[in-house]
Amino acid sequence: MTSRREFTRLSLFLLGLGLANCTQTPNQPSPKGNLSSEDAQLRIWWMLGYLPEENEVIVEIVRGWEKESGLKAELRLVPPNTISQDTLKAIDQGNAPDVVFTTDGNFDLFPNLAWTNKLADVSDLLNPIKYDFFPTALQAVYYGNNITKKRSYYAVPIAQTTVHVHYWRSLLEEVGLSDREIPQQWDAFWNFWKQAQNKLRARGRKNIYGLGLCMSAVQADTLQIFEQFLEAYNVKILNEKGQLLLDAPDARQGIIAALKQYASFYQDGYVPPRAVEWTGAGNNVSFLESESLMTLNSTVGIPGTQKLEQNQYNQQAAERYFKQIVTGGWPKKPDGGTLRLISTVKQIVIPKAAKNQKAAKSFLSYLLQPENLNRLLKEGSKGRILPVMTPLFKDPFWGKPTDPHLASGIRQYQQPNRPSYTVFHPAYSLVSSQNVWAKAILGIIQQDLSPKQAANGAIAQIKEIFAQSR
Repeated sequence: MTSRREFTRLSLFLLGLGLANCTQTPNQPSPKGNLSSEDAQLRIWWMLGYLPEENEVIVEIVRGWEKESGLKAELRLVPPNTISQDTLKAIDQGNAPDVVFTTDGNFDLFPNLAWTNKLADVSDLLNPIKYDFFPTALQAVYYGNNITKKRSYYAVPIAQTTVHVHYWRSLLEEVGLSDREIPQQWDAFWNFWKQAQNKLRARGRKNIYGLGLCMSAVQADTLQIFEQFLEAYNVKILNEKGQLLLDAPDARQGIIAALKQYASFYQDGYVPPRAVEWTGAGNNVSFLESESLMTLNSTVGIPGTQKLEQNQYNQQAAERYFKQIVTGGWPKKPDGGTLRLISTVKQIVIPKAAKNQKAAKSFLSYLLQPENLNRLLKEGSKGRILPVMTPLFKDPFWGKPTDPHLASGIRQYQQPNRPSYTVFHPAYSLVSSQNVWAKAILGIIQQDLSPKQAANGAIAQIKEIFAQSR
């Protein structure tokens, strides 16, 4: 029998392999990559995968392209914490790779390279097959170019994620609650988890918290989750032309309301105290240790830690995966409308200075063939990130999933969604890197700022960021 301590140790080991949502360097060897050639006709820089299978599959896909094209490729697997800086340095030194993939490129690297005219236009790749993509995926790579003063497709979308709700059904059942009782109204939804915490504590679970929400200024989760709260309160920061909308009265009031509610969860004792310091996989660990009754995460990687090989030794993990842990959806907005989800689109680019652009486009065309892209997402990423091309849903794995967490994640994409604000203007990447929203939340929690003061400070900082970007 696996004890609670053994279960936690196993879960943390799996998180170390990269199932955590938050940034960390994978414990994987060979950052230089698996394929090399002194006379390579294509240089690919690919972010080192969090799972061994991710690396194995991309190696096999590159080999398949070599066989089909008759060209030779050099594949370099680069650690997540260095690939952006390595790419910028290589471009500046006139030694740009031909293809670059990093899962975080859409937050900062790619929109800024497009803005400064340092990415190749890939419209000729996407236009012939654009009806195979979800509209948001194409919108997410339609970047602005400050040199040409035009927008175009400067990246190839291959996958997407959004923020999911995870909770322990087994803990709800301990106090006679059912997931069928989870309200769909905004305030009632959050109150449900608070009431569940109160009931669990009354039953002796003194160290459990209803809401595993990130409050840290060093964790990307805080930004991603809080931006969904801004969506809930109908706050629009930018329009599609990249113009700030913060002076609208409704925007300011919505920001104040979102900050007030988000910070109140911590102030009222429904979020773990350490949430203000979480780094890496803090919220994931808190949830898997049953310190948090529910949490929010941008992949289905948290339950994925329990998706082990089915045998007599992993029966408890299977019980947790299929019955105890649930992946759910967001409630309705406070005004009763359907919440628009923010889709984070994973992208591949070709630097404009790449010496082998024809070969690069040949490789990307090969990768976009449904059977190849499906292998990358299904066998490599194990379904943790979801397709952006509709032909992939012909595979029952995506089209008729039997996996409860994958099925729930796919259902979420039937809701309205939008891309990250960085596609509208790269200056918004500084809102993320400077942790503007997290610092506003912490200002309320730690410095006794009023929500209005915190909102005014955040708005002023964002305006300054955009003023300096002109």
